[in-house]
Amino acid sequence: GRLAYAAIELSNAARAGASYGSLTHIKASDFANIRLVSTKDAANVTGMTATATNFCACSTGGTITCSTALTTCPSPARIIEYVQVTTAGTVDPLFHYPGLPRTFTLRGNAIMRVEQ
Repeated sequence: GRLAYAAIELSNAARAGASYGSLTHIKASDFANIRLVSTKDAANVTGMTATATNFCACSTGGTITCSTALTTCPSPARIIEYVQVTTAGTVDPLFHYPGLPRTFTLRGNAIMRVEQ
């Protein structure tokens, strides 16, 4: 139960960070605050880390870099930006059994499209 709860907390933390980043294009590049929102959401998981990235795609297809999106995705195509947050944390199950590790590293991941 403890491991399941921690896994849900990490997934929710990743979702909270991605939700913050998906609000505007400016917030999509605000990696420090995305990480802050994520780590505050899962304060019960010790040693939790969050990594935030963003990436872009052209509506006509293909992945492009966000920095060159204006030149590599010509009009009438639209630039579609995404935010990805990956969280990780170490959990001690409290009960230790032979053959099982003393701690488990769990991960959460969320990808959201940035509002247009």
